[in-house]
Amino acid sequence: MLLKDGHVVEYGETNSVISTYLGAYQFSLKKEFYDSPNSYLKWIAIDPKGIENGEFLLEVGFDSPHDIDYPVVGFVIYNQFGTPVFGSNPRFHKDQYQPKKGKNGVIKAYLKALSLHSGIYKLSVWFGDGLNDFEYHEDVLAFEYLSPNSYTQKPNPLIIGSFDPIISWSI
Repeated sequence: MLLKDGHVVEYGETNSVISTYLGAYQFSLKKEFYDSPNSYLKWIAIDPKGIENGEFLLEVGFDSPHDIDYPVVGFVIYNQFGTPVFGSNPRFHKDQYQPKKGKNGVIKAYLKALSLHSGIYKLSVWFGDGLNDFEYHEDVLAFEYLSPNSYTQKPNPLIIGSFDPIISWSI
């Protein structure tokens, strides 16, 4: 069943309802918050060329009324069914993150190999200071990913999941 504003839009087979839902979904690789005076975030963007090349580059611009000692962005990517696929933030993926205390800046997250099955994905974003989250934007961006991998006998990602790692088998 698909609801909108508390009213039934479609009722029927799961795949049909999901198709209707996804058909109404607007794909957006950038969201601006300049008109939101209480928002620390000014924009959130995913690089479209990166998605086309199987990479993921997230950029988040922020502007705070006060210094932030440790600005942190976190994100989760969800598949078209709302299941989390993966997420990150520099509190646990600290590898090269060297934040500078300040009121504004651009925080970037880069993933070289976006190992996903083809599908529609949504992104939720958090922003804070490492101890507290100041903002949360659920399903703020959406994109379609077309995997370069094709399989003759691939099961439905609904059954095997959205992650598509390259596996080497041997006997």
